[in-house]
Amino acid sequence: GCEPEMCTRPEVEGVDFSTAVELSLALPTFEVTGVTCAAKYTGTPTVTGCSGDGEAYTVSGCEPEMCSRPDVAGFDFSAAVESSLALPTFEVQGVACAEGYTGNPTVQPCQSSGAAYTVSGCAQTTTTTTTTTTTTTTTTSPTPESLVYNISGSFSFQAQADDDTVHDAVQELLIQSSSRPMEDVFVTVTSAAARRLSVRRLAMRAFTVEFIVRYATIADADTQYALMSLLTDEVLGTQLKPVLTAKGATVGEMAVSGLKVAEPTDPSSCQVVVCPEGMAMGAGMKRVDRGSNETEKCCEDSATTTEVPPQGSHAALTSLTAVLAVIALLK
Repeated sequence: GCEPEMCTRPEVEGVDFSTAVELSLALPTFEVTGVTCAAKYTGTPTVTGCSGDGEAYTVSGCEPEMCSRPDVAGFDFSAAVESSLALPTFEVQGVACAEGYTGNPTVQPCQSSGAAYTVSGCAQTTTTTTTTTTTTTTTTSPTPESLVYNISGSFSFQAQADDDTVHDAVQELLIQSSSRPMEDVFVTVTSAAARRLSVRRLAMRAFTVEFIVRYATIADADTQYALMSLLTDEVLGTQLKPVLTAKGATVGEMAVSGLKVAEPTDPSSCQVVVCPEGMAMGAGMKRVDRGSNETEKCCEDSATTTEVPPQGSHAALTSLTAVLAVIALLK
């Protein structure tokens, strides 16, 4: 007897057979319906019968959805390698932060065909470095703003690293872990030799880190403070260690100690004390309540007081306080 030649189901990337109805796989009466394009693919699938008995029928018409390159300030695409912009096999490497920005850029595929893929993780910053024979202090320059709210904190740990590496790692961690958009972030790093391991290896140093993160609204500051106040020495160490390691530091057992996070402050009621260039940082950057009798010195010899612009009736009191502070130091 004669039997009809039969087709088989193919294995085709980008095609979904979950709703397919193969009414007849026999060549004389071949009919297959319900074939669709798989997720991340687009088009109208077409089904064609096979060429001979036992061969797979063909499905065509489904193409991968494609992403495009975004146009985003703060990112450098000059060394980017876009291995695949197709959603099923999306791969982009080599995106960096542009000059004047810092962070760890990440790339995510687009949500639909033709849309731009997303990049994140770079924040604008300005950094200056002050060095003495015993310690090196690196800070980002604070921008005088009257309507910002500050969260400050400090902690200590030991590692084989230099001050700049620790500064960049802490700043990057603060930027990445912020749940609210920040106005500015500046970090002070003070270190001293703990012990030297060998002539060829970087000495183990004891680091003290102080930081201030600025937010435009008290709601943003309160939200971030609620999260940061839950941090423990152990949790902070777990988060900071991989960032330091990625920057070439040798950490070993990460033992953070003395973590303190202060509640948000309104700079209209306080001043920032910053050591001038060339002076040794003592207790680091401090916040001193206006009108208080606190005389704690920032630097070994003298300090320069940089006022955050006051509001309302506090202006006259602020100027007077600054003048009296300078006179007291000169005596």
